[in-house]
Amino acid sequence: MRLSFGELCRVGTLGIAKRTNKEIQCNYVYTMHEYKNDGDGLVSNMSESSEQNESEGLGLSVSMVVCTFVDESICRNIAASIHITLIDSKDLEKHDNFYEYIAEFGFEHIIVIGETYNGLLFLDCYGRVLKWQEMQLAIWPLGNSLEEVELKLKSNRLDRVIWTVKYDGIKYKALPDYDLEMAENYDLKMAEQARKTRTNGVKNKHLTNKKNKKK
Repeated sequence: MRLSFGELCRVGTLGIAKRTNKEIQCNYVYTMHEYKNDGDGLVSNMSESSEQNESEGLGLSVSMVVCTFVDESICRNIAASIHITLIDSKDLEKHDNFYEYIAEFGFEHIIVIGETYNGLLFLDCYGRVLKWQEMQLAIWPLGNSLEEVELKLKSNRLDRVIWTVKYDGIKYKALPDYDLEMAENYDLKMAEQARKTRTNGVKNKHLTNKKNKKK
């Protein structure tokens, strides 16, 4: 399997895909903007091929294949190009809890880039860039392509919208700036803490070596 960035390998499978060897499906999860009568916001409907998942949640009807790039540096470069820090792009098979949530949205095939401090960065097989936000239990669609996300970042115009799964479909919700900024700042804070921990670890190791030499 290949995407334009490089060769793909399989990380894992969920639901039906785990029990069969059928060819990987590329289901396009799209949004149709409809205001609900109770004013609860916008509803995002899945494509016909995945409507069966709307109310059932995880179950026999869910089928998702998780892939990543064979060359881990591709994942790092993709994340860096849109200013996202990865804390893990190697042991991706351990994130079943994230994948189960993502499968509820109707995705049948995703390309995971890596774990972030607030969730998971991934692509769908149409090249769209999405981020699972653990704090909000929601997906943040960053853009239809990496190039689009890069342009949005340059102009400071990332969409302030998230998707959340409810019993009657996917909610398409516009967030106040402070909500996403809080999540972004959390990512930055955790990245800075990790950087300081690594730096202090190197310093402590250096000091220990110096003390040992004096002895």
